[in-house]
Amino acid sequence: MLHQFKNKPHFFLMAFIILYLLLGIYCNTSKTLDINIHDTYYVIQSKHLYFSISISLIIFYLFYLLIPYFKLRLSSDLKNIHIYITLISSIGITFPYHYFNNEKDLFSPTLDRLFFITFFAALLVLSLFVFLLNI
Repeated sequence: MLHQFKNKPHFFLMAFIILYLLLGIYCNTSKTLDINIHDTYYVIQSKHLYFSISISLIIFYLFYLLIPYFKLRLSSDLKNIHIYITLISSIGITFPYHYFNNEKDLFSPTLDRLFFITFFAALLVLSLFVFLLNI
């Protein structure tokens, strides 16, 4: 079984798709992701974040699953880099940062959540460039 994951790491995407779909179904709807960019404040429900990440992972999984039918030759190293960076960045974006801050204190200096979310979002964009480079 581990040999199957080594040869086809896009099966990890399926595990994360199931994880994010279950998190989206069973998450507490009062939890939100709050992002302050310049003077605009974005509030995203956790449920919508989980569903959008699972949809993007489904698209990548289907692409990698259908590659043999299109007879495309992709670099396995770039494919692995793309998959692992995508999974790490999706975990980093959806990590429950609200457990580390007091929710009553909106601008808590103890943990800069926006920095971590921005870092993992930039990592996700980097993985998209690796994906496009591989095609």
